Amino acid sequence: MAPEADTLYPFPGKKVWVSSHAGMVDRALIRPLADENCEVLTVGRDSLDQRRQADVGAWMACPP
Repeated sequence: MAPEADTLYPFPGKKVWVSSHAGMVDRALIRPLADENCEVLTVGRDSLDQRRQADVGAWMACPP
């Protein structure tokens, strides 16, 4: 018997980064996360160039 989905990875109290929040799949991920008592982090393309590893590392070290 498989464990219940919520015991595989508990979201409450966690920060979850959805790296590209403007697409259809990303929005579909964000909706159920809103009910998981977690903080959903997003950042726009105008604020972070995700092609630059150093910039992403800096953002992840100190997200808003």
